[in-house]
Order: sequence, then C-alpha cells, then structure tokens
Amino acid sequence: MKDEKSEPRPLNSVPPLFMRFHHILAVTRKETRVMRHDHGLLAAILIQPILYLLLFGLAITNEVTNAEWVVYDQSHTDLSRRLISDLASLTALQEPRYVGSENDVVGFLRRQNGLAGIIIPWNFDEKLMRGQESPIQVLLNGAQTGSALRLANYISQAASTFSLTHLPTRDRSEQRLTTPRVTLEKRY
Repeated sequence: MKDEKSEPRPLNSVPPLFMRFHHILAVTRKETRVMRHDHGLLAAILIQPILYLLLFGLAITNEVTNAEWVVYDQSHTDLSRRLISDLASLTALQEPRYVGSENDVVGFLRRQNGLAGIIIPWNFDEKLMRGQESPIQVLLNGAQTGSALRLANYISQAASTFSLTHLPTRDRSEQRLTTPRVTLEKRY
C-alpha cells in the first residue's frame, strides 16, 4: 500500500496560476482597505502625480539663458573679436569673461557655475584667410550636461552663421564656391 502522505513539493516549483492570482487579489483587498481609512495616503497618491505634472511641465525648463562663460583668445585679431561679439549677442550667454590660459578656463568650469569656456587658437585668423577650417575649442561643464549640450548647439549655430556672414567666399576650382568654416571641438 502506498503511503498516504504526499511528497513535499520542491522549492523551485511554481504554484498554479489561480493560486498566484488568489494572492494578488488578497493583497489588493488589503491595500484597498488601508487606503479607504488612510486619507493622507489617498491624497498623496492622487495629488503627487498632478503636482509633478505641473512642476515639470511649467516650472522646470531646460532652456539656457544668461549662462556664464569664459574666453581664452590666443589670436587677438579682428575676426576672433567679431566671433566673440557674435557669441555674446546670444540671449543664452552673458558678457564673456576673458582669461589668460587654458588652465584658467578649466578652473572656471570646475569651481564656478559656468557652462562653457571657449579657446580660440593663435592661428584662427590665418587659417580662415587661407580658406581652411579653423577649429575653436569649446569646453563644457559636464555636471550640467543637458544645459551644456543645448548651449553647445547655440554656439555651433552662431559659429556657422559667423562663417557664412563674415568670411569671404573663395573660388578654388571655378566650379564651386567654398566658405572657410569655424568648427567646434567639444570637450566635457
């Protein structure tokens, strides 16, 4: 005769589906009773999403305005000053602070609330007059990545506009006109 005792179920076996559903319903009933009697919890559950919606939808913005920035102008030419004034005319930037070295730019970004530092190389003017691309270095504050990326896009657009409006076009092959460009090298 067989032993009437049932063998213990292994630990890794899964109960049938209706058993799991039964447990879910029991927990749901318990939580419903708690919420019915705890008005503070019910208010928090209902008000918190509405508050976040208003806060993130209206109050918090990723628009950059009046950002602090520094410039290390190694070129000191008319074109570099014109580029700096074009960048300063952006509503996203304050008037620039001028520094005397790359270490000053990095130090500013580390200890200040500034978003960007721009380094204009010594041969900026020469490369542009020869019709070559002239990169400027843009150092961005990595602690404020979203705002820094948006500001880098503003600076990139201003540099492209500067290239199109202030730099002479040169006819190299008599078939096409090229414009020397100011390009950005971004670093965080």
